[in-house]
Amino acid sequence: MKLKVTLVERFEQSWREWNDALAGPDDADYELPVYRQWRLKDIVGHVFSYVHLDVRHVESYKKRRRLASPRSPSYSYFNRREAARLRDVPREQLCSDLEADYRKLMELLPTLTDDDLKRVFPSQWSNSQYRSTLRGLLREEASHIAIHAGDIRKWREQRKGEHVS
Repeated sequence: MKLKVTLVERFEQSWREWNDALAGPDDADYELPVYRQWRLKDIVGHVFSYVHLDVRHVESYKKRRRLASPRSPSYSYFNRREAARLRDVPREQLCSDLEADYRKLMELLPTLTDDDLKRVFPSQWSNSQYRSTLRGLLREEASHIAIHAGDIRKWREQRKGEHVS
């Protein structure tokens, strides 16, 4: 009986959930609010930003043995900056870029050793004193994708219920 779930398996599962959640909305749905001020398209951009950052982290680690800098004091600043930067990017471009970076991350993950994944780094956010491992950051992103997939799924179910009434 296999108990340990690999990072690749975690990402594959969260990616299936993500794709299932996004199956079906038409183009107009991407402009509708899902969570607070975020449209469905904004959530796609948000997930892309973090997958892209993880690709940068792994590539940076492979080259320089350190994480890439998100150039942000905090995740909330990063979220606001990336949302503003990606707001006018066409949805098709965001989806394509997200898919490409996900594939790139899936190519990179098997190249990391257990020692690589256990290495401790200062926080990626400049105003934080916390430390993390590369494994921790990557696990967090796999969970992050699944969380937003769940948010989208709930939103779609609510919308379906509204149209039935």
